[in-house]
Amino acid sequence: MSPGPSLAVIMQSSMNYGRTVGWVCAWLHALGVGCWALLTIFGIATFLVSHPELKRIIEVVGATYLFFLAWQILRTKNSTPINREDGYGQENRISPAAASFVIAFVNPKLFLFFLALFSQFVSDGQDLIDKLSMAFVAMLVDGIWYSVVATVVTHHSIKDFLERHINRINMGLAVIFIFIAAKVIVFP
Repeated sequence: MSPGPSLAVIMQSSMNYGRTVGWVCAWLHALGVGCWALLTIFGIATFLVSHPELKRIIEVVGATYLFFLAWQILRTKNSTPINREDGYGQENRISPAAASFVIAFVNPKLFLFFLALFSQFVSDGQDLIDKLSMAFVAMLVDGIWYSVVATVVTHHSIKDFLERHINRINMGLAVIFIFIAAKVIVFP
């Protein structure tokens, strides 16, 4: 829930395409988080810890995706947010939604987080419902948090401020994405 690429993607999608799209992005991000929670609970994360080369591959894919997002932001000149609440045309519906899912799914730090969190609660004899419930709660918390973010940044007074400064915000996001991606590549 701290500022990072996930928050930036949800905020930008909400500001550019409206509250409804922001909510869709929030819940697709939550789905990505839920995937990591399930993978962790069912032992995949433990496997990745013992095979650091796979973890590194996931990190590089994530960094590459951040570079791609930064490039997309930088090549768009003078962003003008769409003021329609229902978002945007059918032809573009996949882009922000996909970005929201991918930014969560290629984040290997999530498996470390869930490994630390769930190691206290998961046991060999635990039934399937308990394990699924833990993953569902993680997904629910993430989805609610980012839905609140989407709601707040599309509130008219906040949105007006953000729209006046959208180009600076986008430039800042691109720089942050490049910095994070470079850090992941250079300092594994």
